[in-house]
Amino acid sequence: MNNIFSKKNLSYLSLVVAIILMAFPYFYPTNIGLVIFLGLVFVSLMYTLWSIEGGAISFLLFISFITATINSDKTILLLGVLGAIVVFLSTFGLRKKIKSIKKQGRNYSNFSEKSGDGIIVIQNEIVKYVNPAFADVVGKRHFGLVNRNIKDLPFKGLFKAINQYDHGQSLHEISFKNRYGRTVIMEANITTISYNESLAYLVTMRDILRRTKVEEVLRQKEQEFQNLVENSTDVIARFDKDLRCLYINSIAKKEWKVSPSYLFWKSIEDIGLSKDMAQKWETAMDYVFKNGKEKSIHIEYIVDGDKRYYHVRLLPELDKDKNVKTVLTISRNVTEIKEIDRLKSDFLSYTTHQLRTPISVIRWCSVMFLDDMLGKLTQKQKEYIRKIYEANNNLANISNTFFNVALLEFGMLDFHTKNVNIVNVAKNSIEDLRCQVFGKSIKIHENYKNQKLLVKGEDRLLEVIFKGLVYNGIKYGNPGGNVWLEIEKDGDNAYIKVMDDGCGISLEDRSKIFTKFFRSDKSKDVHGTGLDLYIIKSIVDNLGGTISFESPNPEIKNLTGTVFYITLPLAK
Repeated sequence: MNNIFSKKNLSYLSLVVAIILMAFPYFYPTNIGLVIFLGLVFVSLMYTLWSIEGGAISFLLFISFITATINSDKTILLLGVLGAIVVFLSTFGLRKKIKSIKKQGRNYSNFSEKSGDGIIVIQNEIVKYVNPAFADVVGKRHFGLVNRNIKDLPFKGLFKAINQYDHGQSLHEISFKNRYGRTVIMEANITTISYNESLAYLVTMRDILRRTKVEEVLRQKEQEFQNLVENSTDVIARFDKDLRCLYINSIAKKEWKVSPSYLFWKSIEDIGLSKDMAQKWETAMDYVFKNGKEKSIHIEYIVDGDKRYYHVRLLPELDKDKNVKTVLTISRNVTEIKEIDRLKSDFLSYTTHQLRTPISVIRWCSVMFLDDMLGKLTQKQKEYIRKIYEANNNLANISNTFFNVALLEFGMLDFHTKNVNIVNVAKNSIEDLRCQVFGKSIKIHENYKNQKLLVKGEDRLLEVIFKGLVYNGIKYGNPGGNVWLEIEKDGDNAYIKVMDDGCGISLEDRSKIFTKFFRSDKSKDVHGTGLDLYIIKSIVDNLGGTISFESPNPEIKNLTGTVFYITLPLAK
């Protein structure tokens, strides 16, 4: 309905009605005054609706009707109508162009008025226009800025910037104090436009005070970082996702005899590492990029014929979306410490060997007595031999546990040596443990849904995981109880579940269960060191896996026991 009464439709309707009214006296003679009256109404209406071009068309028609009526000549009327049509058609395109220009002008005005950036037009050093955003920054009203000489306004730097623009510089930084005394730093972008048919300068100004302060803080932090890095005794480098070196500090020249400028945009192998060490480093960086977690490795580097040892920390550097953008590596020369560790390791190996030999002798002698291989013993004698056997096993476990902790803390274990079938490792571990459950008659149940699952690791370390968790289920289980071991494939991981129906883990002990030397009140009567779960978690973490637990075991009806869940990434 609104479209029917639009200005355009009313214009066409008025044209038709006016022509009919003016033609009526001609075909039906009447008072000439009525013709003049109707013609003036027509001209006024057309001028109101169609502006000057409408008035011209209507006036031409009006004169032709008057002349035709007075002279009773239809030819004059016909010529007038044809003339009006010619004027209408000749001005139709012009009207559309003028309408388009007016619309663009309104759009530009809306854009300028609503822009968050300050906009100012200067012509012959006089301010011709400012938008509200600019007036707000300056702290003055619109009329306090327009028609004033730019030299009289507080932003003196703008006049200088305009002069520099004439010499080819269009982007400038201007600072001034507004009427509130606040220092304002603005970025001015200058260009020329036609304004009222004369050349003028259009200046777009953006408040960059906050950005400038942030940039200054970032520059200061970067400088502090540079000072810290360049004065560090550690070799610090940054690598991108393609494992190319983006930065390395100057100590690299002393430590590795390689110029930092030479290493820029080079790979790990170009540092001079052996193929194995380079592969180890690249594998660690791939892990950090993939998981976003810190990783530590030990590498060997031969410099001038001398072998040096480095402890390398690989730290993820995140972007704003929390994705790993680069990896920062910190390589510390631990050659002297490594030599001390080697001596410690030699001592530890010697001591352990000296302990293991008599422990093994005692164990097998006990087995021979218990199996009546050396003659028949009385029941009481067997009970004493069995106590010797169990105490000897505890001593062996303690010895192995301390040895494993020492290797972990000295960083002497290589966690990703080869592809290992964990199902075979689990079966062998359970077979070794079966002889230790006769005292409690605990049953061990095995369920392997896949017979071959390969992970990157080392047999002995994986045995520590299986033996530790299953043996814990045996130690803390009830006579006649059960321990379950299940292994299956879960996507790209091996999924391991170890369950028991023993005493479980109390609520107050759950947060400390993986802590070194922690033992709960329930374990006071059970031999142990409080190190087994600490060692197991350390091994799982270094293999890139996860470990968690639930207690009580949700699969046990009487809500007892514990279940441990482990995931280990499968070898590719």
